[in-house]
Amino acid sequence: MSDPRDGTAEEQDMDEAFIDPDAAEVELGDDDLPPEGDEDFDGDDMECELPKGFRLVAGPDIDDEGDDMGGDIDPDLPDMATHTFSKHTDSVCAAALSPLDPNQLASGACDDHAYMYSFSPSDKVTASREMTGHTDTVSAVQFGFDGSYVATAGYDGIVRVWKSATGELVAPLEGPSSEIEWIAWHPKGHALIAGSEDATAWMWWGTTGKVMQVFAGHGGPVTCGAFGLGGKVVCTGSADGSAVVWNPKTGEATHTFRPPNNPNAEGPKGAGWHTEGVVSLTCHQTLPLMATGSEDGSGVVTNLESGKILAKLGGHEDSVEAIGFCRWDASPTL
Repeated sequence: MSDPRDGTAEEQDMDEAFIDPDAAEVELGDDDLPPEGDEDFDGDDMECELPKGFRLVAGPDIDDEGDDMGGDIDPDLPDMATHTFSKHTDSVCAAALSPLDPNQLASGACDDHAYMYSFSPSDKVTASREMTGHTDTVSAVQFGFDGSYVATAGYDGIVRVWKSATGELVAPLEGPSSEIEWIAWHPKGHALIAGSEDATAWMWWGTTGKVMQVFAGHGGPVTCGAFGLGGKVVCTGSADGSAVVWNPKTGEATHTFRPPNNPNAEGPKGAGWHTEGVVSLTCHQTLPLMATGSEDGSGVVTNLESGKILAKLGGHEDSVEAIGFCRWDASPTL
């Protein structure tokens, strides 16, 4: 198995700055608070049905079935797809474009398969490679910060890391006892985090498969997560309605947010928070901001350093399934 320090001189410098080569541990921050108590979770598993096939579309996203658009799709609407990828035999769950090569795409589906595609700016798919090994639905796909590696995660509880250039398996990342809900790479390194239905989140060094940390404290499936503060903290959200900001070195919680009806929700970390499960989460790339979306139809913006709730956003009539900052600058817009 390859060493995390293999690669270019620039990659080696970055990797060595991020981890201790012996302990493979993140050397970040010490402003911690002890984790707050756990809560039992009594919720139903959520299933997401997606249309079969996948298209990279030049134009607005459209649900092929029309179910999420409030009505049927007009059959006379023009097909604005620039590329169509049809290797999968069941619903596509995830797809991602490489940050290094915008003509490279990876996808995962309910057929237990993941594929890597290369395509030209015209309408031609020039190559496709199958990334085999998952034994259940491939629920998440994401390229690393520099595009050198791509990770796939499945309901088999395993994350697999592949070389983007060749499709060669680099390392399987094991540990969770149940389905993987999502994955996220560090914005500057080869560390990778994932959340599981078993109420835990895990962090590995992606190119070796070595476990760097396990984050335990949620009372339900860890449905979403991201690195925050430029990679200095790990943020996770759960179906139990909570979100936690973690110290990646110690695995302890620095801030915990819970619904106001939760007996462990105190002060500003309860008032103004979501009342139902957290299903989407993002962190600003340069500012200490985290935004979360909930099944209760609300969005909440919090300060990662102070732990204060800055704003609660309303207007949606249903679950906020995705949330993101429009610009990575000093004037963020959600």
